[in-house]
Amino acid sequence: HGVGSILEMDALVESGLPINEVLKSATINAATMLKISDKFGSVKPGQVADLLLLPENPLDNIKALRNIKFVIKSGIVKTPQEWMNQK
Repeated sequence: HGVGSILEMDALVESGLPINEVLKSATINAATMLKISDKFGSVKPGQVADLLLLPENPLDNIKALRNIKFVIKSGIVKTPQEWMNQK
């Protein structure tokens, strides 16, 4: 989770893996491996999902993940700093 995952995704792209495959490995592929893809791993009706709002498309530039503007978790929208500061 967090910065470590983002840096790992950067490294995977830099090593030559396609960005779309790196993003899938962090979402639907991970959920499928854990046998929870019926509820997690994608954004569609009936799924549980936390969302990151970014200023640019990570499919165009994986480093967009370093500039998260908002996080939607359990229907609540906050900045990353607000989530980190909550008690």
